[in-house]
Amino acid sequence: MKKFFLLIILVASIGVQSQIIQKVEPSSWWADMEYMNVQVLVYGTGIADYTPEINDNLVRLIGVERSKNKNYLFLNLDFSQSKPGVFKILLKKRPLK
Repeated sequence: MKKFFLLIILVASIGVQSQIIQKVEPSSWWADMEYMNVQVLVYGTGIADYTPEINDNLVRLIGVERSKNKNYLFLNLDFSQSKPGVFKILLKKRPLK
């Protein structure tokens, strides 16, 4: 079975504060792997104050988990329909409550 590289790119749609992302794990995934649901850790100062969106027909955001530490955001992604390539995760500032 051939395995193909799928790259995750994060794009912050917040202008000047686009430097908030400091780390993503895993930063890439292989299409056609046995496990199609992957949890991606996104780390950056105050990252939990943002709402992620994926505008891709082949990768689906199935859940978002936030920890007590606002510097971590966990994205549950479904790659079952994915093909090798690149997709973007957009981060939008959440309104203050």
